[in-house]
Amino acid sequence: MADDVDALLAEQVDYYQARAGEYDEAYAGTDSPLQHLGSVLALLPICGRVLEIACGTGQWTQHLAGRFADITALDTSADALAIAKQRAPEGVRWVQEDVFRFRSEAPFDLVFAGFWLSHVPWSEWPRFWSRLAALLAPGGVVVCVDETADGLAGKEAWSAEVEDVVTRSVADGRTFQVAKLRLDPVAVTARLGQLGWAVEPVTLSADLFALRAQPEN
Repeated sequence: MADDVDALLAEQVDYYQARAGEYDEAYAGTDSPLQHLGSVLALLPICGRVLEIACGTGQWTQHLAGRFADITALDTSADALAIAKQRAPEGVRWVQEDVFRFRSEAPFDLVFAGFWLSHVPWSEWPRFWSRLAALLAPGGVVVCVDETADGLAGKEAWSAEVEDVVTRSVADGRTFQVAKLRLDPVAVTARLGQLGWAVEPVTLSADLFALRAQPEN
């Protein structure tokens, strides 16, 4: 089973590298997730050190950089990071790495993830959230933005053989298997409570939600 998850996560990395040049399409038009930027920023601390995981092409990074002076942004895709560097102001530290391999000498006051939580397989949640807790300074928070299960209806082609796995394609016709959880904010809050987190879920729209989480101990 572990080998299957590792293979899925590796294929997911390949997918986002292949899709880097197309990624910004998700932020185009009047239904851009950034229309909820004000509500998301209200969940963040006023200042401090920031770690953004899976920053992609910097759609959220550019706005975080407008508020925080100390930002480290991670992504596994070199092509996505190249686009992000053109979008965000100077001063952001860019790291091509995933959160499990990333190391920092100093902790962070905020860990932010835009549309990444649903790509972390359930089996990896204990390890993932333990890693986030280890990266936080005392009093630090994690803020995630993601799609609700209802928001995903009709948008994804879930595998009939493997739960919470979808098939996605890129413009050149290649297809990839990607983890994609159907998240319910209430269920997520309960699950994270079992992992030792206090969670404040926030409804952004019928399709989107945010959560603000802190370790309970």
